[in-house]
Amino acid sequence: MDKDAIIKQLKDAIDQFKRETELLKGRIKELVANWPCMRTRILHQV
Repeated sequence: MDKDAIIKQLKDAIDQFKRETELLKGRIKELVANWPCMRTRILHQV
């Protein structure tokens, strides 16, 4: 594999990592926003 192909592969991997990181950030924001509701539900089950 030549140098340019390796660089392209690395750039593609970095781009995918960035996309997945953004998805995770969005999911974390959802979980944080829903935490008070979820906490209340959990406490009422005990």
